[in-house]
Amino acid sequence: MSVFEHPAWGAIQTLFTLVAVIVTIIIFLKQRRKKEISYEIVSDMPLFLIGDEEEKGNLEIQYEGKDIEQAYVGTIQIFNSGNMPIEVDDFASPISVYSSKAGQILTAKIVDREPDDLDVSIDIKDGEVVLNPTLFNRGDALTLRIICTEPCAEMVAKGRIKGVKKIKKFIGAERRYLGLAVVGVAVLLSGFTLPVDFFIPPILFITSGGIIGLYSLSKIPTEKA
Repeated sequence: MSVFEHPAWGAIQTLFTLVAVIVTIIIFLKQRRKKEISYEIVSDMPLFLIGDEEEKGNLEIQYEGKDIEQAYVGTIQIFNSGNMPIEVDDFASPISVYSSKAGQILTAKIVDREPDDLDVSIDIKDGEVVLNPTLFNRGDALTLRIICTEPCAEMVAKGRIKGVKKIKKFIGAERRYLGLAVVGVAVLLSGFTLPVDFFIPPILFITSGGIIGLYSLSKIPTEKA
């Protein structure tokens, strides 16, 4: 008797079909229509590379006549990560970027826009880089270069936008694992379509696909309130 003729095979098929349905539903829910805007710290590095404490003691760094210990230059991208446009009227308060470590923002400028005609400007107000509200269509992005007295990795974006719970920090692994989960479902489902005499046992496709799908979904970061 082959494994596919065993009485338990029907129960196994049912179990993995249920897993495939659950994974598919979760992926669908994550891809449904949503209004979302995110920010990503693209780069962050000290503006002055000081070798040791002795050299640091002989160096004076000033900005507009005021002494500072160090300055950091960072690149931050703000983009529409959802699949719905964010319109000007959706902004209850503008998007702003600030240092969570109470660092002083020295300068900020826009270095890239996607698309090129994205009509947005920035100001520095009360220690924050403030973006004047504009239309953000799906995929629209703005890249800022900021110089701050604290590492730019500590930068945070905030703002009140209709339909958006909070501006989230983008984690690259999220999209990667979501794509891997889709592959897992495809592999799992293919196992049910293969003939039982296929040179690779279909149970291997079903098992590996289920494992890949569930593992990938477990690795997708969950946004914290």
